[in-house]
Amino acid sequence: MTPYEILEVAADADDATIKRAYRKLARAHHPDKGGDRARFEEINRAYEAVKSAEARKRYDQTGSWGGDATNDPAFVELATFAGEVVSVCLEDIVGKGGGKANIGGFFFDMPERRDDDFDFKALVDKTLVSILATHAEEIGKGQRLIRRCGILRKRMRFTGEGFDHIGRALDDRTKLFEGNIDKLNRQIDLVKRCQAYFAQYGYDMPQATPKPRSWRPRESLIYPTLPLSDYRS
Repeated sequence: MTPYEILEVAADADDATIKRAYRKLARAHHPDKGGDRARFEEINRAYEAVKSAEARKRYDQTGSWGGDATNDPAFVELATFAGEVVSVCLEDIVGKGGGKANIGGFFFDMPERRDDDFDFKALVDKTLVSILATHAEEIGKGQRLIRRCGILRKRMRFTGEGFDHIGRALDDRTKLFEGNIDKLNRQIDLVKRCQAYFAQYGYDMPQATPKPRSWRPRESLIYPTLPLSDYRS
């Protein structure tokens, strides 16, 4: 559960709303009033994670809250995914580059890049956008397949006795598509968290050095060349 779910508030709730919800839950679950101590401590940790705009920004970027971040599954998931993104982008710049890439078990096309383009931050940003676009397309395909299974399930009538093999197969296939869509939606959320994390980075492009201009005299300073005869007396 997220801190917002524990405090029973919306993810876009303001400081005052979160504080009121925390006080209400803390009073209801305080151990001195017969409440569960583990639940009370969980409420306190959730409030600490989102009690201010700065705390919420940190949580929204990392997904980490309450205790050691290295032991937080959300932080480990984000760190692992970000590491895969960095590895793929480095391979694109210093390795062969281009083509298909695999991050988090999903394949996508690496963004196009000129051979002389070494803007690593821009490549990371484009890679994350490419992942989002690929996932959105796959979700659309999955939803269309679910609708097709539903149409077939509705039109296919089993009038005999015994086990309905076709109906069971269609139901299993629908569950498979729904599971894939759920995985894609979870990774889309992870990609957005990764975008917020990498937004903390910048990349300084070197200034282009102007080419030196070769010196040549102005036309007004070039003396005319007179014929040799004009120098004779």
